[in-house]
Amino acid sequence: MGSIGDVQRFRGLRCKPSVSPCLIYLPSSAISAVATVSDDVDYLAAFDKFPYEGTLKIYEGKMAEDNLLTTVNRTDYPYKFPMAVKNNVKIYYLDQGTVQIPLSTQTRSYWTTVFPNRIVNIHSFYYRELSPYQYTFETFTTSRKDIKMHFNLNVKRFDVNGPTKLDIQVLQDGYVVFSQRYTGVNPPPTDTLRLFGDAIAFIYDTDGYSTKGFEIEMICKDSGLTTTTTSYPTVPTRKTNPTLRTVATTVTTKNPTSSSISPIPTTTTTTTTSTTTTTTTSTTTVPTTTKFSNGAQLSYFVLVIFLRLIF
Repeated sequence: MGSIGDVQRFRGLRCKPSVSPCLIYLPSSAISAVATVSDDVDYLAAFDKFPYEGTLKIYEGKMAEDNLLTTVNRTDYPYKFPMAVKNNVKIYYLDQGTVQIPLSTQTRSYWTTVFPNRIVNIHSFYYRELSPYQYTFETFTTSRKDIKMHFNLNVKRFDVNGPTKLDIQVLQDGYVVFSQRYTGVNPPPTDTLRLFGDAIAFIYDTDGYSTKGFEIEMICKDSGLTTTTTSYPTVPTRKTNPTLRTVATTVTTKNPTSSSISPIPTTTTTTTTSTTTTTTTSTTTVPTTTKFSNGAQLSYFVLVIFLRLIF
């Protein structure tokens, strides 16, 4: 099921700007699929009823297995919605039962809020198609800053051409706790990347070069942690020399190239530095006892003996 041969009729859907959200109505008894055609993203909101034996398939671009965005059933639908469906053509197909999905091309606030066990598919608009218009900027946050989340990332595809880059940044309590840029020479990890915080941002930028885009699956897990202060690695503060009389030993190492993401506003007080080096200072207390040279010691003792002879 779910191939073009299974569908006897396609129905188009056009959402009026004055009606948001509108509904994608899928009655499987009509053996039909609903298609939306636009330059906008379809933001699908969560809904509360799904047919027991039904399977929903969502396609981008065309109705083919290679263009299948996701398959949804009664077990996982509470975690896969909200959802963002992209490309100029989006196709929705249900094999059994009936479902109504709220759709909006204007409001995306519910799309950017994560909750425990939510599964988020993050990808470029023309994913799978060779296009120079793959720039993507997505941010996700917990419902409150004091709620923390484990972000488990699986990079399913990262197509590179020229200066293509993928920036990922994680914040916690307003501090950047993870910031990494991936490129052709520094690709993303092939295994799961586990991050922690209350906000995460993604930027995929090809600088106008044509690629087939990228895709990341993000699974959010509850940390069970609610804080009002930083409880995970914070941005290191610049160390200052102690007021003691010290001898400083400096070791200098290069930092990796940092991401240029600045999508999530922070409330930190920044310290501007002119270099990208990390300095470690070790402190050694210097004794205050005066050290005499041999000549000075001899003169001192001759002077003492001479004074004693006089007096």
